[in-house]
Parts: sequence; structure tokens; C-alpha cells
Amino acid sequence: AAQCSSDNSRETVRGTVFLDSNENDQHDQGEAGIAGVSVSNGCEVVQTDSDGHYSLSLAATDILFISKPADFAVPVDENNLPQFFYRHYPEGTPSRIAGTDVEWLFPVVTPTGPLPESVDFALTSLPDASPGFRAYGFADTQARYDTGQDMLREDLVTPL
Repeated sequence: AAQCSSDNSRETVRGTVFLDSNENDQHDQGEAGIAGVSVSNGCEVVQTDSDGHYSLSLAATDILFISKPADFAVPVDENNLPQFFYRHYPEGTPSRIAGTDVEWLFPVVTPTGPLPESVDFALTSLPDASPGFRAYGFADTQARYDTGQDMLREDLVTPL
């Protein structure tokens, strides 16, 4: 949760956005950095330099993320979740949400430990990147029962 505070608990995070030519999600020797990629802590946005390096402030419970350039792709994990972010929760989920009376019943984020020396982001090249895209949005479909959900899936989603 970006708090946009300027307190002394913020650390400096550094890293590189790089072209992962062998697609192993590791910044290997010889893999070039990518210039001009936006990196944010939710309050500030910086762009990577000519070598793909960036530097930003980061507090506990901040999420660091990149904005993917159009001609690149981000890797996905075993659950097909795109890996374009880093959660900084050194102690894990706090027991309370700051400034509220809200308490968590269960941990949401496991402890990440101290800030790594470098938080790097891998990208792969999309040689046939199209300048356009297509998006579909569904909102408040009111599929209350299994039959309605089946109809939505078969009549709307499957043909896409």
C-alpha cells in the first residue's frame, strides 16, 4: 500500500530492468539493460537509464512495479501470474491496517525479509508486437446460479 510518506523508514531500492534473452528469469552476464522503462513505488515514477538501472525510495508494505513497454513481455510464475512487481513486506502482513481499526484475520503476504541488494525485472522481446490490442470487459453479470454462469461462459466467453 503506497503511503507516499517521507518518513525515515524508507529505504533506497536499486535494480535493473533487463532483456532476459535465455528466459531464465535471472540477470545473467551479457544480458543488456533496457532504457526508458517506468518503475514506480506507487508514489514516484522513474525511468531506467541507458543501462536499465533505476533507484527509488521504498518503505515496508510498498509494492515496486514496472510499466511494461509495448514490445516486451513479462515472465509469469507457475500460476501464470505476471512477474512485474516486488512486494516489500519485511515482516509480512501487518496485524492492523495503519490509520484504521481494521485487523487482518489471516496473513495475506508472507515476510519478504530485508530489501534485496538489487530488485531486477526480466523482460522478453516481442518481435511481432502489434501497435494495437483488443480488450473485453464484463461487469456485474449477475450470474447467480450455475446455469447462468454456464450460459455466460458458453455464450460470451467461449466464442472469444
